[in-house]
Amino acid sequence: TSGSRKGGKGGSGKRDQHSERKKGIPWTEEEHRLFLLGLEKFGKGDWRSISRNFVVSRTPTQVASHAQKYFIRLSSMNKRDKRRASIHDITSVDRSEVPSLTHRVGQQQAAQNGHQAAANGANGGPQGAPVAGGGGGPPPPPPPQG
Repeated sequence: TSGSRKGGKGGSGKRDQHSERKKGIPWTEEEHRLFLLGLEKFGKGDWRSISRNFVVSRTPTQVASHAQKYFIRLSSMNKRDKRRASIHDITSVDRSEVPSLTHRVGQQQAAQNGHQAAANGANGGPQGAPVAGGGGGPPPPPPPQG
């Protein structure tokens, strides 16, 4: 069963296809502030609601991951010897910024809905439906000539 373990020798080669993953795009200060507003409203754990209503540019999984890093950072603040500055150091939102941030959320939601409608129209199915050819990656090499 060594072939079924991740990283084990003697695998079928399928793992190589799936081991690549996208690099994360760093969160902006605005996204983090929206995350804090969502956290204040929905509480710790309701990442889906925070994603849908505040940080619409991020998936619930991304919000959960960001929260995990944020809370780790928060709990280790007392050990802050030589840490470099981080977006997670922002722990509150200035109330005067709330109207402009929530206005941007509305704009982001409208833009995202437009993208979803375009994607649904393009492939005739729900967003995220598999597309023939897979996409994401370099094209296959041309067949050998001769």
